[in-house]
Amino acid sequence: MKPTKNRVFCHDCGKVKMLFESEKAANTFMKFNSEEIAEQNGHAPIRSYFCIACNGWHVTSHPEDEKYAVSRTERVINNYKRMKEERMKANELKNEKGNDKEKRKELHEKIMNLFLLTIDIYNSLFSHEMGECVRLMAAFHKSYQETQTISGHEEHKKELKDFYDRVQSRFIDGTSDWEGLNEPDLSELCETVRRFKTKEENLQKCIYNNKVLFEKKINSHEIVLNEIIEEQAKREQMETKIQNESNIKQLFALLNTSINECYVMIDEDNYHHAIEILKSAQEYLEESKSIPLYKKDKLEYEDEIRFLIHRIETGIRS
Repeated sequence: MKPTKNRVFCHDCGKVKMLFESEKAANTFMKFNSEEIAEQNGHAPIRSYFCIACNGWHVTSHPEDEKYAVSRTERVINNYKRMKEERMKANELKNEKGNDKEKRKELHEKIMNLFLLTIDIYNSLFSHEMGECVRLMAAFHKSYQETQTISGHEEHKKELKDFYDRVQSRFIDGTSDWEGLNEPDLSELCETVRRFKTKEENLQKCIYNNKVLFEKKINSHEIVLNEIIEEQAKREQMETKIQNESNIKQLFALLNTSINECYVMIDEDNYHHAIEILKSAQEYLEESKSIPLYKKDKLEYEDEIRFLIHRIETGIRS
């Protein structure tokens, strides 16, 4: 006998399915009903599976292969998780880029200040203001050490370190021959600072252009991913529609068979058997109502079933 209890509409597969609370209950049902279902429908359930959409167990006649290994609901969830992870990685990368930008800006300012500090040190040396020179050298050393914690501008760092080593060696030797250092050409040092500024400006432009390009790529990836998800949803809707068409045609075929048999039983005055067949026809009709197709045909079947009920009641009274 076709089961009628604990039947629900499964949004994952798009049709009415039996719902069981446990795998054991589903397997027990298959054990005692598979043969009878096979006689009625031509196929029988062969395995049970857990449905995350219904939060319970269903039975199915489909084998466990790659096509049915992952449900539609699981595919949607996996796509959502993958898209979420990609967005999180994009945000992390964006934050890292922002942090690198701040560090480069900080390094730029420190290098600039060190170049300017070299001018003050030269001035103190050639003015024989040794106390001021020592103070400036200490400040130079401290600031230079801070630049070592940030990568970049290695050429400028080397130039600054060479300057510091040359001045420090004179202090260690105890010589006052500062003229041996050769008084610097401040115009050349200013040109170095100008070139450094130009290089930093070009670097900032490059960073900005890369940021714009990166954001365009991220937006492009999101658009493609959304298109894939929409296409998959459309394809699954089409598969559901095709499956619903097939299911309701099967139910209508069973309805027609039951109604014809009912007419035969009424003509033979076998009203008891006609009532049993009519119950099956009503079950098929109720099951077809869960599928949102062919409403006009369902109304016609309802009218015909009411007509058969009237004939059976009239026949029994007579």
